[in-house]
Amino acid sequence: MSNLKITDIKSFFCGNYPFIKVYTNEGITGIGENFVHHKGILSGQLEYLRNMLIGEDPFGIEHLWVKLYSHIRLAYSMAMISGVDMALWDIKAKKLGVPVYELLGGLFRSKIRVYPHLRGTWNSFPDAKADNMFSEPWGAVKYSPEQLGEHARELVREGYTAIKFDPFEPGVDGYHGYRPSEIEAAVERVAAIRKAVGDDVDLLVECHGKFNAGMAIKIGKKLEPYNLMWLEEPVPGGLIQSMKRVADHVNIPIALGERFFSKWELKEYLEQGIVDVMMFDVGKIGGLTEAMKVCAMCEAYQVKVAPHNPFGPVTAIASVHLAAAVSSFLILEHEELAPWAVTPQIRIVDGYIELPSTPGFGVDLNEEEIAKHQAKIEDGTYKIPFRDTQILYPTL
Repeated sequence: MSNLKITDIKSFFCGNYPFIKVYTNEGITGIGENFVHHKGILSGQLEYLRNMLIGEDPFGIEHLWVKLYSHIRLAYSMAMISGVDMALWDIKAKKLGVPVYELLGGLFRSKIRVYPHLRGTWNSFPDAKADNMFSEPWGAVKYSPEQLGEHARELVREGYTAIKFDPFEPGVDGYHGYRPSEIEAAVERVAAIRKAVGDDVDLLVECHGKFNAGMAIKIGKKLEPYNLMWLEEPVPGGLIQSMKRVADHVNIPIALGERFFSKWELKEYLEQGIVDVMMFDVGKIGGLTEAMKVCAMCEAYQVKVAPHNPFGPVTAIASVHLAAAVSSFLILEHEELAPWAVTPQIRIVDGYIELPSTPGFGVDLNEEEIAKHQAKIEDGTYKIPFRDTQILYPTL
């Protein structure tokens, strides 16, 4: 243990990016991020966290994780734990004068392969018109298969070797009820993207849990010829037997896990051999402490890990340190959303993130930039897009 004591926790809210900072009596600080996008809820959570953590030794990460988990167990609450947990690892590594990955087992790899999302499909991607704070709302612009192929070529020209996209436009009858023409339209998008980038680029198809087992199998069989890296979450998380039906009938690796909030949720998937790639989110699963345990579980079943990460740069850099230290890592989801929120900014070269070598995470919050962008939200300069309804439900 150490002589450090936690003295305060503060939030730096900016649009969709709730960053936190943990302070200590020696002036060493740690940064974290979660996905609680409601400013009022975040404020209340921080007050709760202060009551539990002020005066504690930040070196006791496992002890503090269990303390928090024993009181807090729902989704937003796991995000609270995750953000604080990241910050504690950052503090400890800074105090010891080493990068975080050294505390997670040491350097296993020095470059972290990443994949972005494809513009024009039902995924987020940074929109320069809004300072990379927000994405173009899903489905707001209708792109032809050929246009999607050109968007994919642009990413390959930037150096990326893997691309993820959701090709499934909401059906007339809603999800689960796709008509034959709608299925064929999704397959045409995949075919055009594969043709555009060739056979050496990995394509990852995201389903966002929209289908039941029968529809997922029907669609998955049609996608088999396109040599996908994985088919992601074809049925909702928690439907273990439905997911097993899909895995047993579709000859594409299955990826899932972005909606998991603890290691216990993935146990049966591993035991039944349902999953090939586990996509837990460091910002939801309980931070690096829980993520390390998940990685060890996956390693025992020869399941690769590919952290889910469509959020801000703090969750991204925490995921990078994890990826650098664990042998089961495959690839990292990464969008350059709000890149200015940390300094120095995360650097991508030829589809890889290069590891920082300075103590802690190697980045800190750029509080001035965060405040500047949040002011633009509060004065109406930026409009936060609301996109969920148009994705989940058909037009009446």
